[in-house]
Amino acid sequence: MSDSVEASTSLNSIFKPTLRNNCQPTFFELAILNIDQCPCDGQAITYWQAADPINGFIFIANKGHSVMKVTITQSDSRPPLTDTILPCQSKFFSSTLLTGFTIECIGYTCEANKCIGEAIIMLNAI
Repeated sequence: MSDSVEASTSLNSIFKPTLRNNCQPTFFELAILNIDQCPCDGQAITYWQAADPINGFIFIANKGHSVMKVTITQSDSRPPLTDTILPCQSKFFSSTLLTGFTIECIGYTCEANKCIGEAIIMLNAI
């Protein structure tokens, strides 16, 4: 005669919280922008400008041999986000009030190295 023991495989609700449908973020890719800047003369070039502020993300990949100085503008009198992206690196920027970004190519002459890369803009629509 054998005794059988039943084991429950369901977890208590504390371990598997359910998200309400309106809390799940949805992301829309707005644009993939090619960055091809020449000459590398320290002049900032605007690659994207929004008509209205967006809640989203900007991903910038430096695929060249020059340093990129990135300035992300925000609305509502917030200071800009600034950072540098070294060659063969990338950065991810996030804000609830994105309005645009510029890139300043720092370093070499374009005959030797171009300032090239990609930027992807994603909208967070809750």
